[in-house]
Order: sequence, then C-alpha cells, then structure tokens
Amino acid sequence: MITFLSEVLVDLIKKDLKLSDLTFIVPSRRASVILKHELSILTNKTIFSPEIVSIETFTEKLSQLKPISNTELLFQFYETYTKLTPKEERDSFETFSKWAQILLQDFNEIDRYLIPQEKIFNYLSAIQDLKHWSLEENKTDFVKNYLSFWNKLNSIYSHFTEQLLEREVGYQGLIYREAVEHIESYIQNNETKKHVFVGFNALNSAEEIIIQELLGNGLAEIYWDIDSQFFNNKHHDAGLFIRQYKTNWRFYNSNSFNWISNYYTHEKQIESYAIPKNIGQVKQIGSILKLLLDDGESLEKTAVILADEDLLIPVLNSLPHGLENVNITMGLPLK
Repeated sequence: MITFLSEVLVDLIKKDLKLSDLTFIVPSRRASVILKHELSILTNKTIFSPEIVSIETFTEKLSQLKPISNTELLFQFYETYTKLTPKEERDSFETFSKWAQILLQDFNEIDRYLIPQEKIFNYLSAIQDLKHWSLEENKTDFVKNYLSFWNKLNSIYSHFTEQLLEREVGYQGLIYREAVEHIESYIQNNETKKHVFVGFNALNSAEEIIIQELLGNGLAEIYWDIDSQFFNNKHHDAGLFIRQYKTNWRFYNSNSFNWISNYYTHEKQIESYAIPKNIGQVKQIGSILKLLLDDGESLEKTAVILADEDLLIPVLNSLPHGLENVNITMGLPLK
C-alpha cells in the first residue's frame, strides 16, 4: 500500500513542482526523517534534497529567536520575580521553582493560542479577588500577598518576555507569538518560495494564522492525513479539528481539500495472541519478529506499540538477532 507521504510526493511531481526548491514543514523531526526516506525511494535521479523542517524549527526561523532551555528559563523568570516582588514577600528559589513551572506552562499556552495577555491576567486577578472576598475589610497578610501577586501577573509577564526578547531567546509559546508578528515581513522577503505543510491535525492559533497567511499568498500547499471514516462522522473526535479547518478557512472557498482517504475500511488481516503476564508478552513479540525475519520480510515498516512503557527494556532484550536498526520513539528514564 502506498504511504501518505509517498502520495504527497507523487502529487507534487504531477504538478511539475521542482522538489529541490520546496520547503517541507512537518509536525516533528521524526516525520522529516521518514519523508527523506520516501523521497529517496521515489526519485530515480540525483537531486538536491529539499529543505525539510519541523514546525517548531520553522517558527524559530520566522521569529528570529532561539529556544531557551527549561533550566535557564526558570532562572530568568526568578530574576524577573525578584525584581518586581518586595523582599519581604518573596518566596525562596526552592518554593518558587515549584509553582513557577506551572505558571511558565500557562504563559506558553497563552502565547501559543495568541490570547490577549493583559485581558486574561486582569480576568484571572478579578476571579481571585472574588474568591477571597474582596469586600472583606480585614484581609490577612497571606491573602493580601496572594492577591498582590495576581495583580502583578501582567507586569511580571511583560518584564519577563521583554528580557527574553532582548536576549533574542524564547520559550515555545513566545517563539510562536513572535513568528506570527513576523509572518508578513517573511512573505515579502520570500515571494517565490513554495512551502508544503504535511500531516498536521490539531493546530494552535499561531500555527493556523501562519499557514493561512502562506496559503492566502499562494506560497504554500497543505496536505491533511485524514480518513473519510473519521472526517464524515461529525461525532468522531479524530476529525474534529480538520472538519473545522475545511469549514472555517477562507482558502477552501476557492481551493480543493487535500486529502480525504479511504484506507480505514479496507480489508485487513488481524491476528490475536492470548499471552499471560508481561514477560510472556515480551517474549512473544520477539518470536513474532523472528518469524517475520525468517520469512524474509523487511521490518522497516513494522511497528511495535507497547501498552506499558516500562516494558521497553525487556522488549529490547528480547529482539531477535539479525535486527540491525531499531527506531525508538519512547522516553527512557535516566535511572
């Protein structure tokens, strides 16, 4: 069966687009590796590889900011916090680090979805004020400090992001927000560059704006990987976002929608094995893979999906001899 990425490449070739001149934007770095592999299979002559980047790398290029590590970000945030908080009201760094991580995640989401900062912080401050009886005359010092912090959130955010922008660094959300700010100048400086967005689903607000701007200026194509079984079923969550894009994006008022496939309903061969206990299941995985190897099958397109990630090490120890390369896409604890 032809893969989704192969279909995309074939369609682009049919449109007489020179692949070397295209910029492919994919959801993750892993997708870029697979796309390069599919490209090598389809091309029958030597070509320069097109630019293939993840959406995060692309937004970094647009924003002209470099990503900052979580540790450095935390220290930078603490510096802002100490500057804007009186000494008697400050938490120690140990206490600060516990709640600061949560607040940084909130900053990230606010920026990724382009929520007006001042409005959301004023709204949150008003809610906290109501929760702690703003009409109560005798507030405790704890409540006063708590409410004071919420009232300063917008100032903290503004100072914090200004410091990051001065250093030309940012967390993911800030990079996305700045990318949206720079999209018009990028379009003006790249009027002949063609972008191809491949395999996206649930986009944040910043991604939506960037993609729609490029589509609207004729500088992009986008290919969705969605099956009609999920797309046409209005109650199925898998097609929720893509249905919204097809309905709400102005681009689709005059352009075709690529693509809705029909692979899900095709006949499939499914075999079920009843194996007790985790180790028994792990050994069975090794046996199945060995049978496939003995039958001469290539395992490049074989996926082993674990219900419990703690089984990763036992599975790796149970892989058959002769299996040279394994692509692991799971986290592995340092211990």
